[in-house]
Amino acid sequence: MPDPIEQLRALHAPVAMTDVEAILGKPQADIGSGIHIYTYALASGAMVRVGTPDAQHVMYITVIDGSGKQVIYQQAP
Repeated sequence: MPDPIEQLRALHAPVAMTDVEAILGKPQADIGSGIHIYTYALASGAMVRVGTPDAQHVMYITVIDGSGKQVIYQQAP
């Protein structure tokens, strides 16, 4: 089974929520205020957070695991 974090790293800009959902499925929660911050708990214990202003265009993807926070994707300014 492919590693979802590596699949996320392989995405090319611009990234859309449909790209993320093709890898991770529907978000488990939205913890954002002002923007959507969708969260996914992975089987590995890592947490993925996806920031999007409109539930379509991805601004950033981060992974939080035992080693800390890693930025997987950040939209160019």
